[in-house]
Amino acid sequence: MVAKRIQQLDQRLSIKENDDHITLKIGSSVAIVISSSGTVGFLIRSEDLLGRAQVAGLNLEKAPERYQIHKYKYLLRGLDLKAIQEREDLVREIVEESVRTASDRRRK
Repeated sequence: MVAKRIQQLDQRLSIKENDDHITLKIGSSVAIVISSSGTVGFLIRSEDLLGRAQVAGLNLEKAPERYQIHKYKYLLRGLDLKAIQEREDLVREIVEESVRTASDRRRK
């Protein structure tokens, strides 16, 4: 399960399963969302990290901006356990960036 593997990359995350998605939270803030279709939503502010993800073949798409926090939301379709394993260090950086972004938003 992708959610559990992502949680292993950052033990501070808790998993909450909902009807149509899974959220990974840091405290009360949502850091990562996995839809029932398998699309993973990350919060990423770092342009450098986005560039390195693209070069590594992780095709992050900008999410529609429905809320202020969506300014930093990117979607990754088809992230599976194999892709995480092949790019573990990079995926860990993306997870950590998403956690930082969610945590910073909570402090404001």
